[in-house]
Amino acid sequence: MDTGPRYYNIGGFFCSKNRKYSSKIMEFLVIRGEFCYPSHMHYLQKRILTVSELTIKIKSILEAKFYYIWLEGEISNFRTSASGHSYFTIKDEGAQLRGVIFKSQMNCIRFSPHDGIHVICRGMISVYTERGEYQLIVDYMEPKGIGARQYGLEQLKKRLAKDGYFDETRKRTLPVLPRKIGIVTSPTGAAIRDILNILERRFSNIGLLLYPVKVQGVDAAGEVAEGIRELNNYEDVDVIIVGRGGGSVEDLWAFNEEIVARSIYKSRVPVISAVGHEIDYTLADMVADLRVPTPSAAAEIVVKSKEEFTVHFAGLTRRIRSALMRLIGEKWVELHRVEKNLIDPRRRLGDLRQRLDDIMDRLNLSVSYILTSARKDLQAITSRLNGLSPLGILGRGYSIARKIPSYTVIKEAEEVSIGEDINVVLCRGELFCKVYEKDKV
Repeated sequence: MDTGPRYYNIGGFFCSKNRKYSSKIMEFLVIRGEFCYPSHMHYLQKRILTVSELTIKIKSILEAKFYYIWLEGEISNFRTSASGHSYFTIKDEGAQLRGVIFKSQMNCIRFSPHDGIHVICRGMISVYTERGEYQLIVDYMEPKGIGARQYGLEQLKKRLAKDGYFDETRKRTLPVLPRKIGIVTSPTGAAIRDILNILERRFSNIGLLLYPVKVQGVDAAGEVAEGIRELNNYEDVDVIIVGRGGGSVEDLWAFNEEIVARSIYKSRVPVISAVGHEIDYTLADMVADLRVPTPSAAAEIVVKSKEEFTVHFAGLTRRIRSALMRLIGEKWVELHRVEKNLIDPRRRLGDLRQRLDDIMDRLNLSVSYILTSARKDLQAITSRLNGLSPLGILGRGYSIARKIPSYTVIKEAEEVSIGEDINVVLCRGELFCKVYEKDKV
């Protein structure tokens, strides 16, 4: 039975358990590698490793030795797969290393990596056993020389500017006297107290709707965006104030988030951004219809004081009265001018009667002339017709002889016999005769 020490490989070193020590104590007897002192060589047996075993051993050594490291270099060949994991190469002048950012970690990267950018990464070295390649698994990355948040914000600004989020032409004017004012801020902060105090002093009976939110922290951006969307559902809300008091860049960062910018852009009603102090400038300020330095300034701008409205209405009243008086004076002058040109209806009626008489006289003359001319024409036509009429011929002493009983006109003596009765038509009257004698012409 072998009573010698048993040897183990730990991190590349060979060590043994010696009975004279506690079972938890291990005695290192050999140097790193496969070589040991000759006096112990007989305890080590030759072993042949498979590729997988060797790769796994190398992986365990690398992951133990380089568990978390910081690395800098230039990104190249950056791509995102359909699964959401991103793969790239990080390199410098002398070497390169493959890197991977898993989908679950991409949300922690505050900017969009791309080829050519110099970055600082944090992660662990591991081996992708299927290919036998070692790689850096990244859980944090930022551009060198500028914070990841700030770099990501600059990228977001460029993207939103390209989409027209900052165009001055799309920004709307504020209503003169809103029916209700929506407010998105913390219910316990100084901002809401300042807004309420100023509105109470300037216009005490104006309607307010507060959507309470966190104004800093992880959930703040989502709550602010939800508050803007919710207040847009109320038809009587005419303007929305989004803001908070001053603070550090980290405190105000929720108002630099894309979700807040897009909610402001899509708002149905004008949005006033009142974040921090005058020196603070956030993405919400750039997208909003109006940016003011403080929440107090927002309350001052969103509604005029009652005194200002009173003065304004008094001025309008004076201008309206003056305009009405001027208009009435102009109409009086026009009325007098029309009155002078107006003719007495009775005199106008007499003129019309006289004109009617003249027309009747001319009409009578015209009718008489027309009748006389027509009568003359009729007589001439009658004379011509009489000249052509058989009765006219009879009037000159001629007559028409006709046989009886057929009353056919007799043109020749041969057409009748002696003793036959005939009818003779005269100019006036008729004769019934008997033929006693006839001659041939």
